[in-house]
Amino acid sequence: MPIQFHLRTLKFPLLTGLGMVFLLSGLSGCGGESSPTGLVQGQVKMKGKPIEEGQVVLFSEPGRPVGSAPITSGGTFEFSAPVPAGNYVVAILPPAEEVPAGAEPSSAKPKIPAIPPKYRNEATSGLTAAIEPGENSLDLQIQ
Repeated sequence: MPIQFHLRTLKFPLLTGLGMVFLLSGLSGCGGESSPTGLVQGQVKMKGKPIEEGQVVLFSEPGRPVGSAPITSGGTFEFSAPVPAGNYVVAILPPAEEVPAGAEPSSAKPKIPAIPPKYRNEATSGLTAAIEPGENSLDLQIQ
């Protein structure tokens, strides 16, 4: 006995199924719009003199870094990836001391100024940055 399908019984489920496919494909999109970003570069100075090494770290909120950039000669830094536009708290970290395995840490003075502990923590640094879409230049002065 052959199975017979009636168009009337298939019409509603078929239309409902097609409607769901279109609805879900419309909601999923093709990647959607991304939030605006900015390119960030700048300079860090302590008591008017450029800091030659370290890291600049941006925090969207305490404990949530969004990116960091190495401080290079002349105290300059540049984030390698765009940063989402918004307001940030800034921390400035000293370079990590590299000690060869089995060696004692050097007692010699570092060639860079010591970054005060206040600026190493986003909760106490007092440094802020407002990143806008496009290019941003930060001039960070610490004492």
